[in-house]
Amino acid sequence: MQFGFLIITYGNKYLNECISSIRKFYNDIPIYIVDNMVENNISLENIYNNVFYSKNINNNFELGSIWFATKKWDTVDKFIILHNSMILLQKLPEFIFKDDFVPFWQANVIDYSPIVPIVEKWLFEQNIVMKRNKSWKSICGSCCSINTAILKELIKLNYDRFFATTKKQAVATEIFFGYLIDNILNITYKNVLYKYPIYTYYHNEQKSIYIKKIGSGQSNSNNIIRKYNMDNKYNNILSIYNNNLNINDNYINLLKYINDNEEIGNYLLINYPNQLNNINNNLSNILNSITHRMFSKKYFKDDYLIEYNEIINKKKIIF
Repeated sequence: MQFGFLIITYGNKYLNECISSIRKFYNDIPIYIVDNMVENNISLENIYNNVFYSKNINNNFELGSIWFATKKWDTVDKFIILHNSMILLQKLPEFIFKDDFVPFWQANVIDYSPIVPIVEKWLFEQNIVMKRNKSWKSICGSCCSINTAILKELIKLNYDRFFATTKKQAVATEIFFGYLIDNILNITYKNVLYKYPIYTYYHNEQKSIYIKKIGSGQSNSNNIIRKYNMDNKYNNILSIYNNNLNINDNYINLLKYINDNEEIGNYLLINYPNQLNNINNNLSNILNSITHRMFSKKYFKDDYLIEYNEIINKKKIIF
């Protein structure tokens, strides 16, 4: 089987550190680089052996780069996918090379509920009705080891026409990629490199053992946040908020109220990601978080009800 490390990069920042860390432990495995930075070219020919570089025509973020690499280097049997902002700390466990598919970091899709409508839309374009009330795992950063036969099967099914053109869509592709693995190809896997989502390691809440993220990726966002005014009939939200209560008690009171008032919950969904005018920061943060919960209620009702009960019983603190 021909292995290859696939590095997805946006220019040369951290790239040498990433490549050097791989070469410290793996001298013979080829390294393939897809560069999403349209403005410049990177020359590595005189620095590293067995490194193959190609510029992506457009910045299609991580998943678009994976489709690109699968087609360009079609003799590779398995990609081990990293970002340029990641380094190896030691040799990877053997299952990375033996298993058909191993995600490096995962997160529950409910953590990204406001992004799920993008995934639903993409699936609908494939004449697939997204399963509601069925949770699955995202593939953080689309980083994984994966047999290219899996990717080629997804390309054969025309899923390569879906990729990100904005940062928000890039997050959606992580969820989308996980859905394709779990619910389209129904691939089962027993190993995950890390137990917790990637941000817990990046912020040193958990210790990195095999791979460490040393810098941020492409952080620009094309989202436009607009403000809107609530109709007077929704002023009860403003009257429930009590400046004399702490933020979590206010959160509980408002969550209970909005949970029981479907019309208001739907209003928040329709207007996302717009912001309310003339409210204080605490109330703004509360309503943004509750809007997230309303997306969870719409798509993952059973999981939402568990979380709802944890919040109102103060077993889970949001702020």
